[in-house]
Amino acid sequence: MSIEEKRQLAVEFHNMGVIKFGEFRLKSGILSPVYVDLRVTIASPALVQRLARALASRLSGKEIEQQTLICGVPYSALPIATCVSVITSLPMVICRKEAKTYGTKQMVEGVWKVGQHCVIVEDVVTSGASVAAVAELLRSEGICVSRALLLVDREQGGVSILQSKYGISVDSLFRLSELTEILHAEGRITEQEKLRVIEFIHSTPAPADYAPHLSDATYLAAKQPSLEQLVAQKSSRLCVAIDTVDPQQLLKLADQVGPKVCAIKLHLDMLHFDNNVERIITGLRRLAVQHGFLLIEDRKLADIGQTVMHQLKGGVYRISTWCDLVTVHCLAGPGVFQTLRQINKEIAEHGHNREFRALLVAQMSSKGNLLDSSYSQNCLAMCQEYTDILAGFVCQQPLPGSETLFAANRSLFYWVPGRCFR
Repeated sequence: MSIEEKRQLAVEFHNMGVIKFGEFRLKSGILSPVYVDLRVTIASPALVQRLARALASRLSGKEIEQQTLICGVPYSALPIATCVSVITSLPMVICRKEAKTYGTKQMVEGVWKVGQHCVIVEDVVTSGASVAAVAELLRSEGICVSRALLLVDREQGGVSILQSKYGISVDSLFRLSELTEILHAEGRITEQEKLRVIEFIHSTPAPADYAPHLSDATYLAAKQPSLEQLVAQKSSRLCVAIDTVDPQQLLKLADQVGPKVCAIKLHLDMLHFDNNVERIITGLRRLAVQHGFLLIEDRKLADIGQTVMHQLKGGVYRISTWCDLVTVHCLAGPGVFQTLRQINKEIAEHGHNREFRALLVAQMSSKGNLLDSSYSQNCLAMCQEYTDILAGFVCQQPLPGSETLFAANRSLFYWVPGRCFR
């Protein structure tokens, strides 16, 4: 795009109110001296077409020849992405923010082949979170994503995170500082307004590294129904344990049984991964939303609180970011419950409408296990103060003396073994 074309677009942005100067509170809570809202461009079909042509010109001949997919970040980038698709005659796919409760219940709509490449189209990037979430959703469907086309880069670290963390190179039409300089040169803003924006860009901290999951509120984290709701909706109390080392088989079986069950129990740490843990986790989360079931990580945590915190929030699997329930032992004392309570507090503070709860292993069926009746009773006594993060007990039969606890907490369930299918 020529300097003159950029100048014309910048002036038109200002005329339409796409870029405003003043004092604005961003979604992150930060006060900004500038606000960019490209949604208003849909009032001018001619402008949308110009922007789409500018983005389309960034596509390579190879991308056109290979019928690369186009996907706009919902919802503000969809009009531009649609125009890019029409101009280039490239196929388009659409990512949903949440699955429909009817029809196909798909999170990604369109036609594609596994291994097909896709270019993401976005209007504005700040943290890169929305682009990253769309990329992970597409990758969970077997679509390759390595590029994004962008209208405005706010220059607050998102572009570099997308490149370094997610392997997505970003090609932008404008940088925020560039837009500001053009408008100042055109006499649209004062020297003071320009300096405020430049200072804001340089002084605002880069966003924290972002790891998208379906449990994240931005995207794939539509609030899962509670277990009680699922039991009522499905007229079922079935939980299927999928004990496989093959991640593809796990996804296949979860897709097959998901519509019929309330929960699926797995051992993520015994899967033989192909170095793409995120793709499997995102795929599981997508299926959980699509079919309506809870995910249980059968981790059987049994360490001190601080260690459990690292096991749940960190490491390779980051269990607390995608899982609904996790199995735990009482062996190390109440620290594990206190940790889950702290994690739920942090989830709520970040505005996420979900709960992460524990299944207490009170009894086991394995020969020679040491979980005797005395241990079971101690578990029952210990958990009395932590019913807010407890989902129930893994046991062989109801625990003696638990009647009062269950009567007062209708969300508690016994999780008992059933049949084994091979």
